Amino acid sequence: MRITLEAKNDLEQIVLDYLDANAPEALVQKINEGKKTLSGCWNYIVEQAGKEKRVGRCAAVADSTVFGWAFHYFEEDSIEEKNSAPAATVSTSKKKSDPAKPKKPQEKGLLQLSLFG
Repeated sequence: MRITLEAKNDLEQIVLDYLDANAPEALVQKINEGKKTLSGCWNYIVEQAGKEKRVGRCAAVADSTVFGWAFHYFEEDSIEEKNSAPAATVSTSKKKSDPAKPKKPQEKGLLQLSLFG
């Protein structure tokens, strides 16, 4: 039996793929009941990382811990689905330059040296 939830982004898809490949039949049936979502699971994972692993504004968490939290989220009826966005988010975007600002011309005669080659 396969999990019938749909992922809304790449991070949810990673969790879904892991659960689909590793969850026992009883847990798959519970997940497919539809009481909880992958978005709620991801919010729970981010919340747990913030509580347990955060240093400053960052948290590094092992894959096995993240997948363990995902299993726990769907196994425990006492964990309620939250619709709000998590306190922390994962971002891979880069800051875009403002096209309205002109770039400063480089001064001639100065060289930039690199320590890396």
